Amino acid sequence: MDINRLMNFPMRRLSEGEKKWLKAKMKDDCPEVADTAREIYNVCFPHAERNAMKKQLVINTLSFEVHTEVYDGYGDMELADRRFTIDWKSRVLTMTDFHTGGVEQSVTLEGGQIAKLLRYIVHTLEIFMWEQDYSLRPDEGDYDPLFDGEEDFFMEDLEDRLEIQLPKESEGNPSWRVRVEYTNHTEQDICSYEDYMPDRPEELYLSLLKYFEPEEEEF
Repeated sequence: MDINRLMNFPMRRLSEGEKKWLKAKMKDDCPEVADTAREIYNVCFPHAERNAMKKQLVINTLSFEVHTEVYDGYGDMELADRRFTIDWKSRVLTMTDFHTGGVEQSVTLEGGQIAKLLRYIVHTLEIFMWEQDYSLRPDEGDYDPLFDGEEDFFMEDLEDRLEIQLPKESEGNPSWRVRVEYTNHTEQDICSYEDYMPDRPEELYLSLLKYFEPEEEEF
């Protein structure tokens, strides 16, 4: 009976009663019912998985290296060869420019600035999903959704899937690489050998670079 109801579940805005029943069936003792309910829930709420993760993830440290061509804010192409690091506790953002022999520049952000920047990286750029979005996971075919309920999100599921997973080795150096450690001690090591920068990694690069650009003179 449960399977029949799930297979005929309305694809519209659900009432609170329907949503409550569907979420309860996601924990049903029958695996077939629970799996079907989870699939239906993901169809009805396609962004639930990501939204649940955003509430749990806070970046502790981040290292972002770029060694490829990027487009600046004016649409011009430049060859980037830089590394950015962010430390939440010290509020320090550092840029290492390998074009100038590894010269480092650092800025210390205010508490509100660093919090806003880290939220932007997680909530807007969704860095935790780059492996899946850009097919960078070595075990992409074995990917299972991290989400197992909207409010009842289990951190152990997240920790199991955000452990360091090194990409398959390719010849030469990566075009870009980002390493993230979250406050819950889970880590990501995302690496790409493609010649181009996807939109969100490029957006992160341009956003961090702005902190080191000279301010325009006021006329």
